[in-house]
Order: sequence, then structure tokens, then C-alpha cells
Amino acid sequence: MPFGFFSRDSACSSMDGLGAEQEIVKREDASRRRVENWETLYKLLHKELLHKEAEAADIIRKKDEEFAEQTRAMKELEAELRRAKTAAEVQRQFAESARRRHEDAVELLGRRTVELDVAQTFLPIVETVTDTHIVRLVKELNYEISQAATSLAESYEGIPPLHSTHFSPGLSQPTVHRTRIAEVADRLVYLYPNDAITLLQIVVQALMVDLARAHIHRWRFERSTGLSEIFAILRAEDRTDVEEWLASKFAGHIAMAVTSAGHNDGRDLEARGQMVLSQLKRQLGDIVRLILELNEVIGQKVHDGWMEMDCVGLGEIFDPDGMEAAYRSPEDTVVKGRREVLCTTALGLCRKSDTAHVRLLKAMVVLDGLHGG
Repeated sequence: MPFGFFSRDSACSSMDGLGAEQEIVKREDASRRRVENWETLYKLLHKELLHKEAEAADIIRKKDEEFAEQTRAMKELEAELRRAKTAAEVQRQFAESARRRHEDAVELLGRRTVELDVAQTFLPIVETVTDTHIVRLVKELNYEISQAATSLAESYEGIPPLHSTHFSPGLSQPTVHRTRIAEVADRLVYLYPNDAITLLQIVVQALMVDLARAHIHRWRFERSTGLSEIFAILRAEDRTDVEEWLASKFAGHIAMAVTSAGHNDGRDLEARGQMVLSQLKRQLGDIVRLILELNEVIGQKVHDGWMEMDCVGLGEIFDPDGMEAAYRSPEDTVVKGRREVLCTTALGLCRKSDTAHVRLLKAMVVLDGLHGG
């Protein structure tokens, strides 16, 4: 083929090469546009994702606030329910006691009628009291002690106990009351591991019942070394001073009981006693007045035989004929001779003479292992 001339095949090849190059350019442009479209879509999706994340975070925050508020409300309702259960338990105990007394009324009335007929022969016309009057005073005392213990225990709602020590500054020489209450508190920890309020209420109630009995019968213990200071003041002071002094002493013992139950804020016994006195001033005043009245009535106005406050000691065997079990669930059955008494939470009352022994009021007791089988 002469120089300078192209064949038809050569021209076609050139055109094919040019078309392929244009096709490649078109495809590159299309690919670039698709990439740009995908980048634009990605930016839109990322922006929407950030917006959704912000909305989700705001919803989570609001839900957390709602949950916190509901949790707080639930805790308040639980505390209210616990207080209501405690009050209901107190009412149930008194209702159960009244029901049992009613069932025993016919038999008891017959025995008491005979006894009272004999007693009237020897009792003076004046300065005497009936069994009914004394029983009423003891019931009032038990009720005031229960209310004081409940009020004090509820004031520790939400404060966890620390069962690390029973004796703090001011308790370096524990008395018989302190040692006994510390032992009761130790045993109650295993009965009520998750109910510090009930534990504290029982400990305070048991201590006040124990102290009340000792002071009601103080004329029987006037030679006791530990009580000599009390009797000296009782003989020397007027009634108002005695009530205030005795209420202050009770407050100190109660502060000790609170420590035995695991609540110790580090202050000395005197400071904690003053705190208890300010908190329970009215209740302690009523309790002391009833104790002094019962002391006078039982010590001076019972002229046939004698009256005795019934306070069952730690380790005694439960006897349903003379005791009633407190703080137990309805399904718990108590068999005579099968349980030991841990402490007394309400005083009983007996009339004794050389020829008769009549129980006028059963003591309320807490049994060891009552909730543990």
C-alpha cells in the first residue's frame, strides 16, 4: 500500500479505539456520579443517625428520671407499708389477747369470784383496789411501752445497723440489764436478719418491760446495791422530780438498747440518752407515771396475798397456759414445751396467796427460733 494512504480496515480500527475511549470516559463519569450520589446519601444517613442518637439519648435520660422517681415513690410506699404492718401487728396482738381472755372469761370469773369473796373478808373498807383496776393499769403500761418502742424504731427507718459492738464509751461496765439485752439482740439478729426495725422494736420493748417490772416491785429489792441510788432519791424527792429523774434513767437504758441493736452514732451514752429523752419525752412520762402508780397500788393497797408482775426470762420454756407468743405469723404453730422464750414484750399479772395462784393477765413473749422453725 502506497505511503500516505490508510486502508479501510485501519480506519475502522481507529474509529473503534476512539469509541472505546469515549465509552471508558462515560463509564468513569457514571462511576464518579454514583460515588458522589453514595457520598451524598451517606452524609444524609449519617446526619439522620446523629439526630436519632440524640433523640434516643434524650428518651433514655427521661426514662432514667422517670425510673428514679418511681423507685423513690416505691421506697416511700414500702416504708409506709412497713409502718402499717407494725401497727397492724400491735393491734392484732391486742385483739388476739382480748379474744383469748374472752374465751377464758367464764372459768376465770368463777375462780376470781371465789377468791374475791374470801379476800373481801380481810380487806379494809378504804384504800383498797380491785383486780380489774390493776389489770387496766398493766394494760395501759404495756400499750405505752409498745407505742414508745414502735416510735423509736421507726425513727431509724432507712438507717442500716452495724452489729460490730454492743458496748461503747459510757458502757464499759455493763449492768445485768445491758448484758441480758445484748444477748437478746444477738439472738434476734438471726431471727430478723432483714428486718432491723422489728429487731430494734423488740429490743427496746423487752428492755422497758424488764425495767418496768423492777421498778414496780422495787419495794422487794430495796437492799439491792444496784438500786440503792434509785430508792434514796425516791424517798427524798417529790413526785415530779422522781418522774423526771426516772424518765432520764430510762432514756439512758434505751440508748444502750439502741446500741445493742447495732445503731451507734459514736456519741457517748449521756448524749444519746438525752436524744432519746427529747424524742420520747411524752411517752416516757406516761410510762413512769404508770410504773409509780402500780408500785404504790401493789405495794400498799393489796392486802390479801400479793400481786406480781409476770416477766418471763431468757431461756424459759414456753407455756401457752401462762404466756402468749408475740411477733409470729398466723401459720406458725406454737407447741407447749417445744420453744424457749427469748424475751418478754408485755407484762403479765398474777395474784398469789397461800391458797391460790390466779393468772389475771398473760405475758407476751418472743420465742427463740420462732421464724426459723
